[in-house]
Amino acid sequence: MFCFYLPILTFIALFSNHTNASDPPIEFSAEYNLLHNNAQIGKVTLAVKKVAGDQYKLTSSTKTGSLAKLLGARDSTETSLFEHKNGQIRPLTYQYKDGKKNTELTFNWASSRVTNYSEKPTEVRLLQPGVLDGALMKIALMQDLNDATNKITYHSTDGGRFKAYSFTQLGKENINLTSGTYETIKVVRQKEKKKELMYYWFAKELHMLPVMITREKSFGSFKMTLSKVDFPNE
Repeated sequence: MFCFYLPILTFIALFSNHTNASDPPIEFSAEYNLLHNNAQIGKVTLAVKKVAGDQYKLTSSTKTGSLAKLLGARDSTETSLFEHKNGQIRPLTYQYKDGKKNTELTFNWASSRVTNYSEKPTEVRLLQPGVLDGALMKIALMQDLNDATNKITYHSTDGGRFKAYSFTQLGKENINLTSGTYETIKVVRQKEKKKELMYYWFAKELHMLPVMITREKSFGSFKMTLSKVDFPNE
């Protein structure tokens, strides 16, 4: 499985906890090419759609070819139902499937509990304020990049323990892709104390949508590049 989430801005501190911008999320639908050592091995789609009131649904899917499957990849789908409340986004339900792994979480903010239905028996954990699911870090970054903080740390859960992800802004960079040329903000992600890094390039002209994501693994480099995007309300 290839995970690119997987998910900042006048410099005020070296550390900041996640606090979302007050604007509601932007609805969009985007497609990306997935490459391994610069050879295309699949496609990734990412979309956010308003479903009712202050609730939104994020959907992400990865479709891979035979080469990717030889490397151990599996087609996957990921969905997150979330709400934009009091200027913040917070998850309500989360699901991930890839043919082998199946994760299903429910977030109850009134009782401060997250329930993991993937475990047998069902597991219930205390829910910390501000926690995201793995998919929502992308959307939080798109909002928080407008705030002017050099480094942001998010806490997320996939049903197990809570994990910390730090995102640090590295500066501006122009990126040329088949979908266009973009002035971007380059950001690096580090997961807790692990050495493995992931790099993102966010385009301001596209509401801070990531146009490229790269990651180095022991068996090669992986890259996602934007091929097309649509903002239905524009």
